[in-house]
Amino acid sequence: MNTVYQIGFMHLIDHWQFVTAMYFGSSIPRTMGILWIMMTFVENDKITIKDIFKLFMISVVLMSKSSIALPIIVLTSVTLYFIINFNKERKVIFLLIPLLIYVVVGIILPNNLGIQSEIYSLLTQNVKTLPFLVSLVVLVISFTFRNSFVNRINFTLIFIFALMMIPEINDVFENFSIYNFVSNRMFTTLMYTFYIVAFSYVAYFFMSHVHKSILKPVFLILTCIITGSSILTYTGRNMTIKNSLIVIAQNKKMVPNSTLELGKVLDEISLEKGTLRILAPEFVFANGVPHPLATILTTVSSDTISYSAIPRYYVDSDDEIASYKYEYQELFHTFNDTKSDDDFNNCIKFINKYGINSFILFGDTSKHDSYGDFKKVQTIIDQNASVYYSIYVKG
Repeated sequence: MNTVYQIGFMHLIDHWQFVTAMYFGSSIPRTMGILWIMMTFVENDKITIKDIFKLFMISVVLMSKSSIALPIIVLTSVTLYFIINFNKERKVIFLLIPLLIYVVVGIILPNNLGIQSEIYSLLTQNVKTLPFLVSLVVLVISFTFRNSFVNRINFTLIFIFALMMIPEINDVFENFSIYNFVSNRMFTTLMYTFYIVAFSYVAYFFMSHVHKSILKPVFLILTCIITGSSILTYTGRNMTIKNSLIVIAQNKKMVPNSTLELGKVLDEISLEKGTLRILAPEFVFANGVPHPLATILTTVSSDTISYSAIPRYYVDSDDEIASYKYEYQELFHTFNDTKSDDDFNNCIKFINKYGINSFILFGDTSKHDSYGDFKKVQTIIDQNASVYYSIYVKG
């Protein structure tokens, strides 16, 4: 991710989520959402009840992985309706009336200039990149295949692109996206699909025109080149591939061992103290990379309320804890950094307000066995990950 941004190879959104286990589910609609719907229906001559049921089931699966699937489902489905009904035997009314309705709906719906501006900016950046230019050339050449299946795929991609880019008409896309990051990820999905399709065309051409005895060594060489380039461009915070493999070997459950141990200790404490209303650093560095401790606490401990996660993941506005502000969390971060009594005292007001009965500090706390009514009850150390947690509980 760092490399493709730095050299301007791609300007897409959230590459980092592909290497974070908690986002593997949402990677499904982002990489294959359009492809799955398109490849299921693109060869149809008509739309049946069975097809609608299939689309419903696919939509349920995609939405269960991530809500970013909503604009993917809507735009791809609308596009395929026109692609399937576009033939000489079908009356023009099957196309004109739905198209007119879609345009009118787009005009009626409010415009979102923020989303439109960001999409245009992403497009401007990407049209100058090598993958886009090469894929565009491949797409144009693919029309010479004189293959109706290929043509349908091409027109599907072009039509989706138009629904996202043409002013007023793109208001439907903007309103179904709701948030800027969702629309940006939809654009990213379209680009991924564009590149996958272009690569598939190239592979199809080679497999159709090159002898199999030549194909195997060619693909082997390409695999070695791509794999080698991935290793050479690896920049993961000054780490090596070897280092990353060691980290994986040491943390077999895809979560830092220290975090799992922390959850186990918190469960033991909660058996005695009851529900832990806890403060923790929003992020810590485990194995040299950021780890979202505050937000993951409630997944590794069964009776914990992580107040430090609330500024990131809002709770119901009627709940009292919803009023916990990020400025409180910043005061706690300062206390975690300095470990000073003065900075602890700056936190007392909101600690008492929300009934906080425990907190976790990251780093060396050997000089501090207590802060006010809070006593250090346990330390968790993982030398391999350079992690040092101290758990303080109110007496």
